[in-house]
Amino acid sequence: MQKNLMKNNGFPMAIDVEGDLLPVTGANIDSWYVKAEFESNGKQLGFTWHQGTIALSSMLPKVVGKITNILPHSGKLISAECVFMNATDDLWYNYDFTVPCTKNNGVDHDKMRVYSKWGELSGNQNKMNLDLVIGNNEIHVTLTANKNEPVLYNGGTGCIELGSSLSYEYAFTNMHMEGTFIFNGEKYPITGGHAWFDRQYGMKNQKNKVAKLMPGKSVWMWIGIPRLKNGVGTISLWDIYNKGEKYAYLTVVHEDGLHVNVDCDITYDEIWISEKTGFSYPRVIRLNVPKEEIKLELVCLSSGTGQEFVRDMKGLSGCQCLYRVTGTVQGVPHTSVVDIEMIGDLCGVE
Repeated sequence: MQKNLMKNNGFPMAIDVEGDLLPVTGANIDSWYVKAEFESNGKQLGFTWHQGTIALSSMLPKVVGKITNILPHSGKLISAECVFMNATDDLWYNYDFTVPCTKNNGVDHDKMRVYSKWGELSGNQNKMNLDLVIGNNEIHVTLTANKNEPVLYNGGTGCIELGSSLSYEYAFTNMHMEGTFIFNGEKYPITGGHAWFDRQYGMKNQKNKVAKLMPGKSVWMWIGIPRLKNGVGTISLWDIYNKGEKYAYLTVVHEDGLHVNVDCDITYDEIWISEKTGFSYPRVIRLNVPKEEIKLELVCLSSGTGQEFVRDMKGLSGCQCLYRVTGTVQGVPHTSVVDIEMIGDLCGVE
């Protein structure tokens, strides 16, 4: 066959959507993530699950050592966290652990299966099952890919350079979700729900630069909003703070799959200060993206401070909380509920 008649694969992406569901050889940090916001039995609920491996030979040995006090010869660590959210009753349960990789806590290398003492995520790019049991709280859901929803490639190609690290990330942002959510022993059926699956790994590059996003040292907020306009489209927004530096941007994915990276104006209002850590967080967030005609206000659904979690390493403490989103996207009204991740002293003074 003549070369010019071969199938055109278009722009060469930095990631392999199917192949990279498996662990990536040489990755410093390798993670799998699922989040969902939904209503059931008249209550606004949500959850976040995140599990991955950390290589002790990576750029984070000192950070990891402080968290776990595990000797470097143990090779890799498994780190997991899960948040159960009930905004109606203002209840927020956060769990986390970090242990060496073992036969009970690890990741398969021949198929997508991430497992721990809590349960596991398994499946493929078309269908996944997440089953977790943590005391009286459980998640048992099936996630099915939405064939009409474009994959989110972080930065448009799946890779963003963050100083001395290459961050690879992609997401199935609008997977159909069915199953059962158990909160404090009470069952909540999930029908017609949606979930965000995120895959991320970091590779050390050869440039001698300070990383732009360093767990335990950087401060950041991340927001992922699917079904952005008329039930389709996505934004993935980062607001990152290093010493004397700020990086606020978002990747917009349009219905036709077009990816656009733009700056974002962010305003934090109604700030509250934690009595546990001294960190400060917003109850109201306003986003303005003139280039994409996006204007949104996000209002916290918690009136208290129970959504804050405190880690062994103070810099990794933060909040996972549900916010009500209202506003417009290219003139079309938008309303939703979204889980927001905030790590470190987000509204503090430099």
